[in-house]
Amino acid sequence: MSSEGKGSRKSKLAKLKNLIDGDVHSVEEKYINTFQHRCHYRFYLATNEGVPLDLARDDRRCMFVKINVLKRHLLEQDPDYYKKLWAFQEDDEKISEVYHHYKNVRKISDKFNVNVPLKTDAKSMLIHAGRDQAFKELDELFRSKEGVFKFDLVNSREVYEQIQMAEQEQQTMMRFITERKITDWFNSLDGYNFAKPFSKDVNGDQQRWWAIRNIDRWSELRNHDLMIIRAHFDGLLDMQHDKREQAKLFDKQITKGGVYAN
Repeated sequence: MSSEGKGSRKSKLAKLKNLIDGDVHSVEEKYINTFQHRCHYRFYLATNEGVPLDLARDDRRCMFVKINVLKRHLLEQDPDYYKKLWAFQEDDEKISEVYHHYKNVRKISDKFNVNVPLKTDAKSMLIHAGRDQAFKELDELFRSKEGVFKFDLVNSREVYEQIQMAEQEQQTMMRFITERKITDWFNSLDGYNFAKPFSKDVNGDQQRWWAIRNIDRWSELRNHDLMIIRAHFDGLLDMQHDKREQAKLFDKQITKGGVYAN
């Protein structure tokens, strides 16, 4: 192995050692000496301000808690609040009572999983706040179900063209959106990308499509089950319906004849 290769390997191992260094970590508070803390978490954050963290909708790495009570609120209710708090932590008997409560009295929910951070409303709000502005605009179009968004299935070209037509007069930042950004938005919804392109019309051009609603149901379809897909675009099929209801709708169309009778 060359000296360059060895150095590169040592460097990578050093980085891994820094990442995987056990369950005891150093914690440094502002203007206070570092102390050792045993835990399962590597990252701590405490602030009174909004925190610009960019997290995925299905993030499984962290928990975020927001405390709405401010220092001035506590002091208004009890001017000696912090004096009592510091005295409490210096009282060994009080600390023993806290330990007893959380070890023997407090019941942990059966749903609690020590390996998965808890989901909180504060975390959901944080994820939304850190979401790309273009994604937020697309979220609004998604909720409005206007234009191409009224269907479960969309493609980046149709979404792009709808946005460009709407933005010609308004001249907002959305006019700079790209098809790549739209595809990233599909992924942010955990959308289902059909494996092969297809046409929603009998004589239309083939395009790549994504399911952005009822995603599990659409992912169960064979890629080219076009009768079901075209029935959805014709307003005859809602994937939220029970499968038996869908079968009844198709039976009616088959009885009438036409493309769905084939």
